[in-house]
Amino acid sequence: MNKKMKHVLLALCVCIFGLMMTGCGSAINTTVKLTSTTKATCTIEQGYDDEMLDGLASLSEMTKKELINELKGSGAKYSKKKIDGVTYHMFSMTVKNKKLSDIEDLLSSAGYTNVCLTKDFFYATLDPSTASSNLTIAKLADAAQLQKNDLTDSLSFYMNVKVSFKNKVKTTNGKLSNKSKTVSWTIRDASKKKNFYASTSKVTK
Repeated sequence: MNKKMKHVLLALCVCIFGLMMTGCGSAINTTVKLTSTTKATCTIEQGYDDEMLDGLASLSEMTKKELINELKGSGAKYSKKKIDGVTYHMFSMTVKNKKLSDIEDLLSSAGYTNVCLTKDFFYATLDPSTASSNLTIAKLADAAQLQKNDLTDSLSFYMNVKVSFKNKVKTTNGKLSNKSKTVSWTIRDASKKKNFYASTSKVTK
């Protein structure tokens, strides 16, 4: 993984499982596309609602505009997107045609655990318990609480994971596309552990 990508991930505080704990809104889109038997392209898009972005800006001792410019200057693409009626400030970064092991490292840096990616298989885990040891999460929660005493009314979480293979997928716990080569998972509750798996061969366990 290149240094710029690492910097953006750190700047975005991409420990995705802790974001929902603050009570603010967060959205995460992860897209992986195998480009050959040994390489893949990956895009990670991280979104924050206004309250979360205000909290991050306060924690960074910046204004919201300064934080957005800082992240854009680090190489992240910025846009606004409405998901389930909530408007998010989205920051995305793409790595193209990297070794599968590099993509695994990238996903691990983004907060996934037990990541395994081959030309015929994908596995990863969403585990909120991993956030408990991350001090950054506590700081983010404190910053967000300063913005509003009761954040439960604005709690929102959206996560979409999409993986595209070169061959048809035969076993998965996700949703298959019409051509059966792309699998997607959508999660709106990050409080429970979730495993993602997909294989181009039949797997019983």
